[in-house]
Amino acid sequence: MFNNCSKNCAETNNVCNRETGACKAGCKPGYTGAKCDQTCDLGSYGLNCSSQCNKQCGGQDNACDHINGTCKNGCDQGYHGHKCLNNCSKTCARKDKACECLSGKCLEGCKPGYYGDKCLNNCSKNCAESSSVCNRETGACNAGCKPGYTGAKCDQTCELGSYGYRCSNHCSEHCGQPDNACDHVNGTCLDGCDQGYYGHKCLNKCKGNCARKDTACERFSGKCLEGCKAGHFGDRCLNNCSENCSGPNKLCDRKTGACNTGCEPGYTGVKCDQKCQQGFYGKGCTKPCSDHCAGIKSLCHHATGICNLGCGPGYQGDLCTHECNITTWGQNCSKNCSTSCMNNSCSHVTGDCYGCVDGYWGRFCDHENCKSSS
Repeated sequence: MFNNCSKNCAETNNVCNRETGACKAGCKPGYTGAKCDQTCDLGSYGLNCSSQCNKQCGGQDNACDHINGTCKNGCDQGYHGHKCLNNCSKTCARKDKACECLSGKCLEGCKPGYYGDKCLNNCSKNCAESSSVCNRETGACNAGCKPGYTGAKCDQTCELGSYGYRCSNHCSEHCGQPDNACDHVNGTCLDGCDQGYYGHKCLNKCKGNCARKDTACERFSGKCLEGCKAGHFGDRCLNNCSENCSGPNKLCDRKTGACNTGCEPGYTGVKCDQKCQQGFYGKGCTKPCSDHCAGIKSLCHHATGICNLGCGPGYQGDLCTHECNITTWGQNCSKNCSTSCMNNSCSHVTGDCYGCVDGYWGRFCDHENCKSSS
């Protein structure tokens, strides 16, 4: 009677010793013994039964298939795979990180911010909510996208020519050519501005006071590239030279605004934007107001020197520099000397007569002498 060699002999033709039946080339994985007629002991598997079942195999004995090591009783909690070699994802929703034994699919979905069967995918950073919350199965952003992004997962930028929230804004028509492209998030023009415009979105016109005829200005600041037209100053030439600059054209430095030829009478300072200090007037504010201006401080107009309150007693004229004529006196020379004053003349300040006609006496010659009885 003839016996077949064991099917578990290692060679494909199951060659064994013709007398004993011992497999000449050893056993296939999962078997042992001279004739390879015994399975691996519990807890071991594979070629020569040299591999150990994974400790994470389920059950008390951690049993696994004697050939390929597949765990027979599933996996311990937190592990998955045929041999239970893989950790369940840390981003599974359950605190014990439980997942499906073979596939590793999280049993109760994902923690916030993750999606997919195994919760291995991060929600897009472009989801609108600060926590980047998305659908735990599909990854679709629950609250839409941050400005500049679109698509269910907010993984697409706005189409060329649009930007912002829901990609609903259009790039400025003054963004540089050829395609008026702008940043998909904030609308900043990518290729600069058309001539005559400036700003991040090229919404502002360069000012007409720029020196160049095409009003060219710097792309972001609006600074005029070749300075200002005459009569204007500053980076964007928004400021007019002071009306108090001297000269018919009122010219000033195009950067600083300093008046080129000094100030009109009554003004001082680099830009001629300050009136003369009280008590002074005129060109360069070097002339003092008249001492004969009325009032305690002798104040006068900063440009003309005309006394603000008129003249003090005994003086007249715009600048109060002229004494009253010999027959008048007092504030603005408004009072006449007494007719009893000799030659009708008196002090221009006090009105005191320099002498009286016969028959009168007193400061103002307003007292008659006593008549003697005949």
